[in-house]
Amino acid sequence: MNILKRGMVFITFFGCCFAIALMAAAMSTKFWLEAEAIQRRINPDNRIEVRPNSTGHVNFGLFKGRKSLNVGFGTRLHPFDGE
Repeated sequence: MNILKRGMVFITFFGCCFAIALMAAAMSTKFWLEAEAIQRRINPDNRIEVRPNSTGHVNFGLFKGRKSLNVGFGTRLHPFDGE
């Protein structure tokens, strides 16, 4: 086997091992994406106002997620599944 083919097999093997490690890490993490939710409002004079009493936090995972939103009446927790 020439040196180029041997090198390509070597690089491909370690690339596959790296991909499998990333897949295992992705499957084992609970949340993949985390986001903060804020509500903005445009005033009549075209200025953006952030409403401090309207906030939230959203987590998305592979199979399930959770959102915690407060629109001014208290925090509401909504879990959701990927079904």
